[in-house]
This record gives sequence, structure tokens and C-alpha cells, in this order.
Amino acid sequence: MSTLNSQYITCLVDLNVVYHSKSEYIEKFNRLRETALKELSQPINAKCLKRSEAYLNHAKQDYAELMLNENIDRVRYFSGLLIRNVIHAIVNLNNTYLKLGKKGLSKEILTMKYLPVNFEKLYIELLESKTVNEIKKVAGLFMTTIIQLHEEMNQKYNNKLPLTYNNLKGIYENCWCNYRGKIIDSSIKKDKLYALQTAISAQSFLNKIGMTADCWTDYNLMQYFDCDNHTKFCNAFLQIMDRILQKYKELGLTVEYYDSFENLYKVYMNKT
Repeated sequence: MSTLNSQYITCLVDLNVVYHSKSEYIEKFNRLRETALKELSQPINAKCLKRSEAYLNHAKQDYAELMLNENIDRVRYFSGLLIRNVIHAIVNLNNTYLKLGKKGLSKEILTMKYLPVNFEKLYIELLESKTVNEIKKVAGLFMTTIIQLHEEMNQKYNNKLPLTYNNLKGIYENCWCNYRGKIIDSSIKKDKLYALQTAISAQSFLNKIGMTADCWTDYNLMQYFDCDNHTKFCNAFLQIMDRILQKYKELGLTVEYYDSFENLYKVYMNKT
């Protein structure tokens, strides 16, 4: 509760202690309460966005279960879980907590500053939907709005590190050693599954870079993927590598490369 990774923060923050057997217990309790209050007093930041993302991921799992079921009881059950996890995602986006419990939930959630578009309308529609198809349709709209809000707030409040010598170093070499050869090879062989698996590995790596530092504005490689045109994706990746190399030059970084395995072995053994 003190780290805000709980649905029951109010039990710590708003609790009135009527008895304690030892002073050390109340001192520890007060320290935990102060930790929570200090975190809640902060402006919206990367921590609360991360907590929100955890609930959002649970909501996505609920949505998947909902969409894969055809029995009305299971679909309703997962739609309820979906609403609950979306609510907690919203609460954490606002860096706050719920004070009134389930009885006051419908009113309290609407007081939040940041809410998805048409939140009240959509969650009521989801509650009132009568058939499996109706629930699935509304659930899709409901999920889209919370994902959109989270992405917008992530762009606004999750400040990335400025691009520096230290957080760019090694990225070009990583792209060369782990992805470049495979992407070219899969393009030549025209192996669709090989190409796809290599593409998503490269995209995952670029996603991690993009989430931590302002390296470049466009790292969405998958928009260029076409299993019937491997060359297009290959060229797009190589262009990204050229842009990274240009950043290297701007920051005074030099690419580490070796003319032979013997040279690599010599340098590696000296470093270790």
C-alpha cells in the first residue's frame, strides 16, 4: 500500500488507529503512511503511468478472454473484470486512490481529472448490454478509449531521457550484430516466417530504445513489413541504422568494429 501498488490504499492513508501495543508499531505505520502520502503528492509521473500500465495489461487480458468466449456468463464475467481493471488504470493515471469503496465507486471515478473519452457512457453501455455480440462490440470501444488516454498521457508526462553519448553507445553495434544480418538473410531467402520473427525482434529492440530516450521520432518498422516484399522492410531497417550512425557522429561516438575474429578475441580477452 505504501508504494501504491494496491487497490486498498485508503486502508493505510485514511485509517484511524484506535489501539497499538507498542510504540514501534505505530512509528512503522506512520512511516509507511508518509511514504504513500509523499508519492500521492507528486505530479503525474512515470511511476504512476507504470502502475496504470499494469492494470491496463490486466484489462487487455480480460478483453482477450471476453472475445474468445461465446458463453454469456463468461463474457459478462470478463466484462466485469475489464471494467474493474480499467477503473484502477484510470485511478493510477490520476495518481490518486479510491476512498469510498464499491458503494461510492460509480460517483467517485467520475470525479477524476483524466478520464477516457465517453467513459461514463461506454461503461454503462457495457453493463447494460444483453447479448454476447453487444458486449464484445462495446468492450472494443471501451478498451480503445483507455488505451488512447494512456498513450496520450505517456507522451505528455513520461519524460524521456535526452539523447546522450552514454544512452546511445552500443545501439548501432547491437543492430548490426543481432538484426542486420538476419534481416538481409531473410530478405534474400524470402522465408516469410523467418522474416517476421526477425522483424518483431528488431522492432522490440527499437521499442525499448524509444521508451527510454529521445533517439529518433520514427522507430515503427512494422509499418514497412510485407511478407511479399521483403526488400521494403530491409531497406527501412538499414535507413534506421543510417540515422543511428548519424547520431553517433553528432555525439562524437565511434563504431566499434573488428577486421578479424583474432582482433575481436584479443580485445575481448583484455577487457575481461
